[in-house]
This record gives sequence, C-alpha cells and structure tokens, in this order.
Amino acid sequence: MADNALSAEFIGERKPDKNQTAAFREYGNERFRLRLGEARPPGEIAKTIDRYFSFDLPAKFQETPLGEKSLPAAFVARLPAVRAFEEWLYSSPAGKGENFRDIKSFYQKWLTEREGKEKDYYALSTIQMAEKNANPANALKYVFSALIYMFDENYRSMDEASKRLGFADDALAEAECDDRTKRRLTYLVKTLRGAALTSRGEHAAAALELDDAAAFEPNAATAWHFSALNELARKDDDRAALLLSKIVEYDVDRMRHGVEERQLDFLAAVAENAGVHDIFRDDRFALLFDRLKETIEAESKDGEDAAEWLETRLRKLAALKLHAYYDQEVERALLFYDHFAKKFAGTENKTLALVGADVKKAFKETIERIKAGARESHYDDIAKEMKEFEAYFAKEEMKAERAREEFEGQRDKLDERRADMRDRIETRIAQAVRDAERELRQLENSSKYNPGKSFTNALMKSALISMAMILVGGFVGRIGESSPYGQGFGGALIDFFATGLKWGGIVFLIGLIFSFIVAFSVMFEARNVRSSLLKRATQLRNQKERELQRLEKNYEAQKERLDDLEKRRLGDFADGRRNAEEKRREKEKEMKKDADAKIAEIAHKLDEATA
Repeated sequence: MADNALSAEFIGERKPDKNQTAAFREYGNERFRLRLGEARPPGEIAKTIDRYFSFDLPAKFQETPLGEKSLPAAFVARLPAVRAFEEWLYSSPAGKGENFRDIKSFYQKWLTEREGKEKDYYALSTIQMAEKNANPANALKYVFSALIYMFDENYRSMDEASKRLGFADDALAEAECDDRTKRRLTYLVKTLRGAALTSRGEHAAAALELDDAAAFEPNAATAWHFSALNELARKDDDRAALLLSKIVEYDVDRMRHGVEERQLDFLAAVAENAGVHDIFRDDRFALLFDRLKETIEAESKDGEDAAEWLETRLRKLAALKLHAYYDQEVERALLFYDHFAKKFAGTENKTLALVGADVKKAFKETIERIKAGARESHYDDIAKEMKEFEAYFAKEEMKAERAREEFEGQRDKLDERRADMRDRIETRIAQAVRDAERELRQLENSSKYNPGKSFTNALMKSALISMAMILVGGFVGRIGESSPYGQGFGGALIDFFATGLKWGGIVFLIGLIFSFIVAFSVMFEARNVRSSLLKRATQLRNQKERELQRLEKNYEAQKERLDDLEKRRLGDFADGRRNAEEKRREKEKEMKKDADAKIAEIAHKLDEATA
C-alpha cells in the first residue's frame, strides 16, 4: 500500500514543500515518537484499536479517530459497529450459508501481505467473492471490496470504490439490524465514501457526504480528518485547521476522562491511538503545521513534565506521612498518580502532555482534598467532644422533661382531688337540701301539723269526754240529793240527764277551748318547723358555697406552691444548661484554635511539598 494512497487527484499544486514536510515530520517524530516514514503493520494498528474498545466506553467516546493509513486495518479490528453487524449477519437467515467469512479472511490476507502476486490474488479473490455474495443486506461485502479499490495500487479505482460504498449505504437502509449498529456503520460508510470522492476531486460532493457522516456520530473524528483533507483541497485552510483542532480536542477530552476516572490503562490506550498521530502520519497536513503546532502547544502548556512533576511531589508527600487524612478517593487518586509517574516519567512521547496540566490540576485538587480531610478529622474530634456536651444536654433535658411531666401529673392529681372534693361537697349538701325539702313536703301533708285535723281530733276527744261526763255527772249528781223533777223514774231520769248535761257541757266547753288551743299550737309549731326547714336549706346552700370557696382557696394555695416548686426545679435545670453551654463554647473555641493551628501547619507542609 503506497503512502497517501488517496492523494492521486487530491492535492494538486498545493503539495507542501520539502521544508514544510521535514519540519512536520520532525515535530511528529520528536513529540509523539511516531517513526514517521515507517509503515505500521496492520496487526499493530488493529491491536491499538482493540485495546481502546476493550473498555466500557461512554457513548460520547465510542469513536476512535482513523486516518488514511489506519482505515484498512480498522475493519478487521474490534470496531463495535462492524462487530455488531457481523454478528447480525451470522445470525440472520440470509447470512447463513453465505461466504462472508471467506470474504473477510481473504481481505485480511490481502491486508497483511506486503507485495506481489499473492497480494493481487487476495485482492481479486475478495472482490470476486463479494460480487458472488447474494445477501443484499450485507453492507460489509461492499466495504471490503471498496477498501481494496481505494488502497490497492493495482486495483485503485475511486469510481468503483464510490460505487460500492453507495451500494453499502443502500444495503444498510434495507438491513434489519438494530438502529445503533446501523447508524454507526452508516457513519463509517459515508466517511469512506467522502474520502473516495475527495480523492476523485469531487470536493463539493465529498463535503456533503462527510457532513452527512458527521450527523451520525457526536464526535465524528474520522469524518473530521477526511473533511480537513477535503477543505485543504478546496483551499479553505481555516476550516481545515478548525477540524484538526476538533480532533485534538477530542483526544484531550478522552484523556481527560481517563484522568477524571483514574483509569491509567484507558489513558494509555487513548494516547496510543490518538487522532493527532494520524494527522502527523499524513504529510498533506504539513500545509497546516504552524496552526497545528500552535493548537498542540496551547493544549500542552504547563503539561510537558507532568509525570516528573508528579514523581517529585509524590515522594515529598509520602515523607509527610499524612495517611490518616486520606479517604478512599484520595488513596485511589494517589495510586493513579503514582502509576502515571512510574509509567510515563522519562518517556519521550509527549502525547500525554495534552492533558499534563489537567493531571497537575487534578493532583492539586487531591492535595486540597487531603487538607479538607485534615480539617474534617480535627473538626471531627471537636464534634465528638461536643457530642458529649450534647449528650449531657439531652440527659438534662430528659430530666427536665420528666420533672415537667411529674409536676403536670401532680397538677392533674390536684385537679382530680379538687373535682372529687367538689363533687363530694355538692353531693352531700344536695342530699341534705333534698332531705330538708322532703321533710318540708312531708310537713305539708302531715296530719300532725294540720291545725284543722288537730282541732277536729281534739274536739272529737272533747265530745267523747263530754259524753262520758254527762253519764258521770248525772250519776254523781243524784247521790244524796232529791230531784226537783219528782221522785219517779221519769223525774230521776230527767234529773240524771240535766245534771250530766250540765257537767258534760262544761267539759265540752273546756274541750272546745282546748281544741282551739291545740289547733293554734299545731299551726304555730308547723310554722316553726317549716321555718326551721327552710332556714336549714338556706344554711346548707350557704354552707356549700363556703366549703367550695374554702376548697378553691386551698386548691389555689397548693397549685401556687406546686408552680413555685416547678419553677425552682426547672430554673435549676436551666442554670445548669447555661453553665454547661458556656463551658462548651469555651471548650469548642479552645479546640478550634488548636485544630486550626494544626490544620494550618499541615496545609503549609502540603503546600511546601507540592508547590
């Protein structure tokens, strides 16, 4: 495969002169140790690509930049899109029994064979087997034959290459593989076709094709590479330089990711197949050497000696013996820096200088993290000490809360006692009042205190006595006396009744008087009893009010004593807390002063060791 195989109709009168080319190669050799002028074996190219894709890559880093001299070998490497499409081919019904493995095998033999009839044989066999392959969705058969038309001196035909890449594009549209694989393979096919169109001198069509390719990949570094060549041919050096700077920036972003994730192997893999290397392997970019150098130097500023810079500072840092302040992130970072320094110190390949400043910045951030760890450690000691105070405060607060609960319980009991005593007083007095009221009602209905009934009873008794006196008086009156009414029975009878009636009348009159006296006496007694009962009910009500007032007075006095006792006890807790808080503030102030002095001393030592 000849140098710059795609350059036949490409560069025209814009070919860089010998001095430009010499300076360009010298810079590439000295800075990146690329052994420019020596052909890289395809197997070596494929291995560097395989190493890169062996990592679990974020979506934005799924592209590895490929130049003209890397493209043919890339399609037998572990390009994810190619591998995924092959797996789909082998698993699809249309792919079974086809000769695609033979196509790839002959292509790989053509790639590794240097010159001669055997190389021609493998090239022709690949093309013929691709034409015989009947699977219309097999885009890769067109890609392999197109690569031979693009890069084999004896079969070079950009027309044929462009035609087959167009077939590949159409085949992908019909393929039923997953969208991601289809998009990424479409990107590669369109990039190849853009390169072929550039070589044919169809620069406008090439620009469109390469722009279409870039739409399928967020970091289309390979498309940018060939777009820069196309823009050179169109004499748009500004656009070409911008595209090359984007490739360098993509290299920087990938290596910066390795630094951020502390992945040394990934960082080395990126540095091994950096897109900037393929730029320097193409002499046509010598036309942009000054601009390219300016971009590289700007990115590499302060980063040339990163490994040696780290080596010195890591040694001084280890002597400080500050491991007590390292967390897992610091230990992981320092291990990364140590491996970085050991692997790259003294190397003449300055690819990693593109992120040397980032490595230094990351190391300084790690030092700041150690300072923060020292501060956190010393302040943790303060926090532990303060926690003891907090535990004391919590314990005292629990005591105060228990005291409040106890006093609240005593208040509840006092309230319950007051309510109970109040109920008892009210119940007792109410019962006494009810008793008095019942006696009063009984008084109204009692015959004992009814003057009419008492008068009637007394009168009836007087009548009975009067009747008895009539008999007794009549009988007594007849003894020894003659009757004025004659000596016969009738006279005697009349005399008997006349004498009895006289005495009976006297007795009845006396009884009548007595009955009135009894009636008046009962009426007076009833009035006295009623008055006494009403007075007792009133006295009972007054007694209730007095007892309730006395109860409330006692309650208020007990409550006031309880409140005063609670105030004194809780005041003692508050005084104790204030004293303890004052001690805590003094202790914290003292400890912070000591901690800040130690932290400042550690920070000073770190600054001295890592300046």
